[in-house]
Amino acid sequence: MDAAHLGRLVDELAPALLAMARGRGVDAEDVVQQAFLALLTTPVTPANPNAWLFGTVRRMALMQIRANGRREKREQGVARSEMCQPNDVANVLDLESALAELDSDDRDIVLARVHGGLTCEEIGTMLGVSATTAWRRLEIAMTSIRTRLGDEV
Repeated sequence: MDAAHLGRLVDELAPALLAMARGRGVDAEDVVQQAFLALLTTPVTPANPNAWLFGTVRRMALMQIRANGRREKREQGVARSEMCQPNDVANVLDLESALAELDSDDRDIVLARVHGGLTCEEIGTMLGVSATTAWRRLEIAMTSIRTRLGDEV
């Protein structure tokens, strides 16, 4: 596929593809961009690129919805329901002690997630690992902290 043909497809189809992805409540721009990139990297250009793009955007949007649901479920399980209050010195000291016992990478993961609000994908990028690996390491670190604090976290 040459650049001119791709440009025409983007001009003609992008608004409709974006509308379709937005209707599913996903990050439409990312989904549509990924679909066009997938078209470019497909070894054999589809016979009907328009239909292929619509089908690909639909599938990618559904995959993102499922991934978002799984991520929310995991994050709810990991997230603390309440924060230590600054005047609760004992809990703060216990938490600081538990964090200090983690290795530096695990401590960075916990701090990036809890205080920085980073997603597992962003943490993975920060560490140079996959989002799944970052999530697993976060879960192990949080379990370690919970164990040390007697499930108070």
